[in-house]
Amino acid sequence: PPRRSSDLTIPTTNLKPAAQIVCSFTNTLAQPTVQVRKTSNNGVGTFAYAGTNGVAASFNIITATAGTPVSGSVYTVTSTASNVTVTETPPAGWPANPVSASCTDANGTVSGNGASAFGTLAGNVLTILPANLKAGAQIVCSFVNTKPTVQVQKTSTNGIGTFTYALVNMTTTSDSITTAVANTPVNGVANNIVTSAASVVTITETAPSGWPTNPASASCTDSNGAVSGNGASVFGTLVGNVLTIPTTNLKPAAQIVCSF
Repeated sequence: PPRRSSDLTIPTTNLKPAAQIVCSFTNTLAQPTVQVRKTSNNGVGTFAYAGTNGVAASFNIITATAGTPVSGSVYTVTSTASNVTVTETPPAGWPANPVSASCTDANGTVSGNGASAFGTLAGNVLTILPANLKAGAQIVCSFVNTKPTVQVQKTSTNGIGTFTYALVNMTTTSDSITTAVANTPVNGVANNIVTSAASVVTITETAPSGWPTNPASASCTDSNGAVSGNGASVFGTLVGNVLTIPTTNLKPAAQIVCSF
């Protein structure tokens, strides 16, 4: 059979009578590698990264389908004695920091990292400590960004009709909800927030003819509050027919539902 690169051949000249041959094989695990994997929820875009310690100083990952992860290049770590850092810069209109970022080792059984997640995220910087930069490690770091959304929910009591809404600081400037059954809530479209860092969201309701100008009540909750940090609290300020959501509630991963 053909000789393989892993085969050791002992020539016949060494196969002498009384010989007690000992063959030593030494295997050395490769330097650890790091790969970034990106998932963007509620939108797509080009996310920029800056790495250190062998990870490229500048590279991009483009997501084409919301919720579908995209993997970047594989980089070999330069020194196992120093931290690896990966800094993410999102495209315009996204929260400044990812919702989450952490790493696992695809070769953890061999390297010794096991199956547990590691890496520390502070703001938009993910740090991998030397303790996880083990020989043979194949580290994959997953960054997840989620645009906050706002959805209007309408309930009309003692009647039905088509209610229109003017939206500010959302990707859509208007919405329309038609109630078909009195006292039964109807949901509008969940819209992405354009800028969560500096601008409030306002929702202005216009009622159909024959209805009071202003809603009896309007407020918001976050269906993903346990993740976003909004919790189970009710928020939003109604003045006349205008509901305002403060910037403090426009958190990454928030899924805000405002009930009128």
